[in-house]
This record gives sequence, C-alpha cells and structure tokens, in this order.
Amino acid sequence: MDTTGIFVEPKDRSRASELERTLLAETQGTLLVPVPHKSQVDPHLMSRFIGKVAIEALALRVIQVEGWREELLTNEGIEPLRRFVRVGDRPKEWQFYRRNLYRFDRRFIEETDVFEVLHEYDFVYTEKRLLFFVMAIFGEEFAIDMGNPEILSYETYLREQDGVSPLYPVRHKK
Repeated sequence: MDTTGIFVEPKDRSRASELERTLLAETQGTLLVPVPHKSQVDPHLMSRFIGKVAIEALALRVIQVEGWREELLTNEGIEPLRRFVRVGDRPKEWQFYRRNLYRFDRRFIEETDVFEVLHEYDFVYTEKRLLFFVMAIFGEEFAIDMGNPEILSYETYLREQDGVSPLYPVRHKK
C-alpha cells in the first residue's frame, strides 16, 4: 500500500500474470479478506498489535503539541505497554477486549458513516485517570487499557456506559 493505492499480489509471484489476467477480465468482482475466528487469533500477538496501534495513534494525536516526543518516550504510565509491544516478554500477557459491533460486511451509506469508517479508533480518558485505546476492524471492537495489562477496567467502563461503544454513541444495527 502506498499513496496511490493498495496493491495485491499472489503469494507465489510466478503467478502474477495469471492474477492480473483474471482481474482485468472481470468488470466487477469481490476481494475477500480473511478475518480469523476468535479462536484462531493468538492473543499474545493480537495484544502486541493493538498496543502498537495504540501507541502510534497516540503519537499521531499529540504530534502538534510542543514536547510531545519527549513526553511520549519518557512517560512512565505507558512504559510497560511500550516494552510489551517492543519485546513481548514483560508482562507475560496484556489483555484486550473484543466484541462484535456490527456485521463485517455492513454497507455504509450515510456520509457520517463513511467518516466513522475512516476514523474508527479513539481514546477514552476516564475520571479515574485510565486511558483506553479502542478501535474497530471489520465491525469488531478491540480495546486495550494503555496503563494496565488487565482489561477489567474497560469492562467496568462499558457497564457504566450501558455497553455503548465509545466509537459509536448510537449503536449500529447488526
């Protein structure tokens, strides 16, 4: 993927011309992106991925603030997550929350829906000084507590919000 588009190629590069011929022969088609079932996801790798996205998204959010880099690199509150993402050894696991928000193939028609698709992540900072990162991928919500390897605090937050995702103040129909 680059600024001009997304590029797809076969695993076996010797079949590239065959793939190109097939794609050009069809005027309309479907690109299937396999999304593994919950039972097929390695929780350790998934939590490292979510943590990495969380740190990158936080950097993107504060990039305009003077001194942001130093604060982000030296902040003791997210140091355990940063170490877990980079090395993966301590803590041994970092829990994340996962639930289905809407069907993966939901068609977004309203302009506001398209905007939400392009910005399907956010941070939640609570009165208890907790920082959650929440994102949606193909209709699934993933959340991580950026300062604590336990996910109980996010589950408590959701109960206090009657289960409404911070990404969508109004629930989507499944």
